[in-house]
Amino acid sequence: MSEAETQIEPVAPASRTSDELYLGDAIHFFLSAKRAGGRSQRTIDDYRKKLELFQRWVASRYGSENSEEVDAPYLYIGADEVESYVVYLRDERSMADSSRKNHLAVLRSFFQTLSRRLEVPDPTRTLDEVRFHSGAPKRSYLTKREAEILLSSMDK
Repeated sequence: MSEAETQIEPVAPASRTSDELYLGDAIHFFLSAKRAGGRSQRTIDDYRKKLELFQRWVASRYGSENSEEVDAPYLYIGADEVESYVVYLRDERSMADSSRKNHLAVLRSFFQTLSRRLEVPDPTRTLDEVRFHSGAPKRSYLTKREAEILLSSMDK
């Protein structure tokens, strides 16, 4: 990435209302805002990958079958679309719960930032709680006494 690209300041689209805002423009604004906020390039790249995957999914959902369109109006997105996307990540992309949780966290940050800065609706605000399975159970270790008993039983 060139030095000029890293110096981009987030500026709200001047003549855009929420019905004219496209997802691609919103993603660019969000990434610029995060870059200006001091996020690392690695974090910005991770946000970009996750948001572009979401953008392609939305475009394929609302575009015609023969369309090469990779963008969609921001207002096409509501809580139902975000929930459907999480299901898509599980069913179609076979993502683990932790990966889906991370994708959802990025989407929440994206929509909250846009809502706050551009005064557009936040579809995650009304999103029902999404439950993910908890991780592996906590490991339990043998106490020193239990280890001694186990080891002494092997001597017999």
